[in-house]
Amino acid sequence: MLTAADCQTWPDDLRLVQHEPPLELDRPQCFRQPPAPPFLREHAALAPLVRRALAAREAAQAPAFGAAYGELVAAFRPGLDWAIACWDYLLSTEGCRFVPRDLSEKRCCRGDYRAVTERDFPRFVHRIFKQQLLAYAPAAHGPSFADHVRRTLWPAVAEGYRCLDQPSDPRQRRLTTLSYLRCTPYVFLNDYHDTLVRDAVNGLSAEDRAVIQHYHFRFHTPEATETALEWSTGEGETGVRAALARLRGRAELAYYLLRQIERY
Repeated sequence: MLTAADCQTWPDDLRLVQHEPPLELDRPQCFRQPPAPPFLREHAALAPLVRRALAAREAAQAPAFGAAYGELVAAFRPGLDWAIACWDYLLSTEGCRFVPRDLSEKRCCRGDYRAVTERDFPRFVHRIFKQQLLAYAPAAHGPSFADHVRRTLWPAVAEGYRCLDQPSDPRQRRLTTLSYLRCTPYVFLNDYHDTLVRDAVNGLSAEDRAVIQHYHFRFHTPEATETALEWSTGEGETGVRAALARLRGRAELAYYLLRQIERY
């Protein structure tokens, strides 16, 4: 059996193939959101507490901010618990989202991403609530932080969850669910295929190599590929098709493997 010590001694470029276990999701069919409880109503002590928390954060006073934030979390506990209880509804209506694995997870698992699960969701909800607090300005949102949270907490949670499929690099195409099942982005699971494709690509002209490098291996959009290669607007897709056609004439299997990446 593999141990943590074994994982720490492996070189960084070692790729292991392991059977991927089923996603840790119950795949619920829940299309009705639980009714929201009465959120906290504004009271005299809440506004000063919000101001104290924001002032402590701005002054980089971590202990003071932590104490004030803890009191706010306790005050808004019913609303936060309700948002966390909406996990089944969110998963049923929005589907799976994925987050990158850390280095220790990637050593023993296929895929650079893992599914967001119910265990991750409470932390996610609290992060959204904290962002709402730090972005709150009474002059912009009105005098009541409680009213602001009551109106915006769930829309912010749902939107933040949807945006998890946005690539961190704005030049990249949005990943699909199939993308997250790859062993390593832009590296083929089979070493023979990986070597075959890269040898075939290296036999192309410098411009064709650059096209495939940006569009396929870096997963850039056609627009980002145009910018990188200093092409005119609209030339990206045409250039990609032309480069692939020339590759197909040299190595048809390499062509189909690159088209497989493109579907991701």
